Amino acid sequence: MATVASALQRVKLHLHNYVPASLIEATCRDAGHVWRKRIFDPVFTIQLFVLQILHCNTAITHLRHLAGGKVNPSAYCQARMRLPVAVLQMLLQQVAQSFLGINDQRLWCGLRVYLADASCAIAPDTHDNQQRFPQPKGQREGCGFPIPSFWASLTRCPESSSR
Repeated sequence: MATVASALQRVKLHLHNYVPASLIEATCRDAGHVWRKRIFDPVFTIQLFVLQILHCNTAITHLRHLAGGKVNPSAYCQARMRLPVAVLQMLLQQVAQSFLGINDQRLWCGLRVYLADASCAIAPDTHDNQQRFPQPKGQREGCGFPIPSFWASLTRCPESSSR
């Protein structure tokens, strides 16, 4: 029986099959990103970034274990800063579109897909934030802060409704 943990482990071990170099390079070209041939090219940087996230946002110093070799934390950070946000946005959109609406089973590279969001943050207690991100239902009025979640941000952003 397949589990979420076993599917995640499969993605971690074979990330190049799920986010191939050709997709990353094409996305970079489409975004107008120009890069030089170096160790931390967009492919290596993005795949390492995805691995970092899949390993519960592990420390940068742990990436050498995931990459199977030396990873200079400073060089990795500089490489991530060189990546335009547009590249990451386009890549996310392409990966999401690859499984949304393909079929009723919501398969992506042969894996069943579930959308879940557990990320959140605390926002300053302003009137605008209270309107956009109301406090959790269990909180008393006037106590605590608005809690924006990533999903709420996507569904309530005026820009996302036009796409």
